[in-house]
Amino acid sequence: MRQALLEYDYDWNMQRVFDQGSRSLDGTRKEFERARSRFPTMGTVMDLFYQYEDVGRAMTKGAAKYISNIVTARQDGRKVALTTFCMSPALCYAMDVVPLLIEPITAVGNLSRKYGMGEFMDYCLEIGFAETACSAQRGAMGAYLGGAAQKPDFVLCNMSGICDTNTSAFAFAAEALDLPLFQCNFPPQMRGERADAYHRADYRAMIDFMAEQTGKPLDSAKLRGVLEEIQKQDELIVEMQDYQRMIPSPIPTTFNLFMYLLRFLFGGTEDGTKTLEEMLKVIRKNVKEGKPGNRFGEEKARALFVYTDHYGGGLPLWNFLDSRGITHLGCIADRFYQQAAPYVKDGEGYTVDAADLDSMIDTMAALNCRMPMVKQIRGPYDAPDMWLDEIRAQRELYNPDFAVYMGTPGCRNTWGMVKLLAKQLEKEGLPTLIINADVFDERVESWSMTQARFEEFLDVRRIGI
Repeated sequence: MRQALLEYDYDWNMQRVFDQGSRSLDGTRKEFERARSRFPTMGTVMDLFYQYEDVGRAMTKGAAKYISNIVTARQDGRKVALTTFCMSPALCYAMDVVPLLIEPITAVGNLSRKYGMGEFMDYCLEIGFAETACSAQRGAMGAYLGGAAQKPDFVLCNMSGICDTNTSAFAFAAEALDLPLFQCNFPPQMRGERADAYHRADYRAMIDFMAEQTGKPLDSAKLRGVLEEIQKQDELIVEMQDYQRMIPSPIPTTFNLFMYLLRFLFGGTEDGTKTLEEMLKVIRKNVKEGKPGNRFGEEKARALFVYTDHYGGGLPLWNFLDSRGITHLGCIADRFYQQAAPYVKDGEGYTVDAADLDSMIDTMAALNCRMPMVKQIRGPYDAPDMWLDEIRAQRELYNPDFAVYMGTPGCRNTWGMVKLLAKQLEKEGLPTLIINADVFDERVESWSMTQARFEEFLDVRRIGI
């Protein structure tokens, strides 16, 4: 790794960027413009935050606080858990543990660094990672493996049986950093008496593991407080997803990105609730005025992303969609399975039950086993509760004009199914585009090439023209 990358810790660097970014929103337009000139690689992102000023302020302040907790955990006497976006951070907050969620932290680096996370990804290869491993994990994890960030205390993995490259990344990190590891496992079915019992027992074992690492038992009062915030956030998200059904959709294109980041970073915290409340103010205003959420001013087409978004520097995907008047109807990473969500079938979702400690732990176990990807990709793509089922439910509700699959070369479990999925969706009348880019690493395919593929597909299929 280059010496320059070791001069300033990656997490400290990100904390300073987001802290300064949030402060720039507190000033006048002139002060903002001056601050913007100091962050040339973040200009597009900062403009976006400024456009939705209160949302941007809540989002950047929350992100700065989240990353600051990672940087100061040791001096504050708290443990840091290296973990994946597929693990709800809520239990960590209830146990006074700082969750270090690698994938969103990689996305944050891509959005704010001139050359993205390529060198950190390459460092992982230098010390033995497989080249075909998940680039979302290889990004920020490279900084922690290379000593360019605060060393975590233990590892929590939530993907065993679902994503092999994600799981192996955390197993590799635990070995390389000599850290204790706990892996949640998941049976191929999501529901049923045996599956429920397995989820609950495994989640309780993880709580015991965390208590052993921290020396502190689970605090039921703190867990209740976290669940109260999750309940509030669920209600806000459900209202937002209901509005998403409207034609035109009143939801700004980038709010799906905000939901992705805030639920993974701030799930169960007051910062997450405040950010969602600010987002809903913007959406309700659009509803009242009958305005579409996109900046084009007209809804030309509606796109359903059946896997991930694209996290390139300067947010090229969102700017492209806005420039074409295409509504973003959500991706797999911003779907959560609270029972009241409009796309959830009876009994498929979780409900918050805070009656006693057992019911609260059961709630968390049910939520955790329905996290994005954990829920949809655990079994055959067309099995009950799985990928195809979910897309059909969302298609019926949200009326997309086309579907898009994007991921990374490391997403082998979805690459093994995606052509079957696309073929079935096409057969049912939904045009489906498969993009071969790496959404975390533009060196694999540049955004300009990805955009060309988008435009060719839209032109050939006569969508949004």
